[in-house]
Amino acid sequence: EISACLVGSEMCIRDSFHSLAADGTAIAGWATTGALLWSEDEGDSWLPGPVTTAFSVALFMEQLWLAIPDVGLAMWNRDANAIEPVGEEGVLLATADDGSAMWRVDPDGFVHRTLDGRKWQQAGSVGAAEAIAASRNSAFIVTATGVQRLQVGG
Repeated sequence: EISACLVGSEMCIRDSFHSLAADGTAIAGWATTGALLWSEDEGDSWLPGPVTTAFSVALFMEQLWLAIPDVGLAMWNRDANAIEPVGEEGVLLATADDGSAMWRVDPDGFVHRTLDGRKWQQAGSVGAAEAIAASRNSAFIVTATGVQRLQVGG
């Protein structure tokens, strides 16, 4: 559980998160309440975002990416506090530890990598994926039978 206070509010919340992403001092999470929460100070304070259901979240290229059921891959436009679909599938997301790449697993098991958020390179496919972690050139996908590693060059 994470205890946080909403900025501009005297009310503190205690919440659990389904999915978290971090990049430096920025943290984003999809809370069990359905709210998207955002922190720019390592979790000392939290800003509320839109209510949504996200399978997975990732911070990549200073942008929050979400994998949303029946929508697919989307980005959160913080200025408009709106979620904008990007026209790609995706149920699981992971960014490389150095922030140089983002990986996604599609509902059909195909795994893709992007270096710029626009062009996606297919790396292969897996069975039912449960979790993903990544480096720039490798994705490590947890399935019911173990961990599968997929690689791409560059």
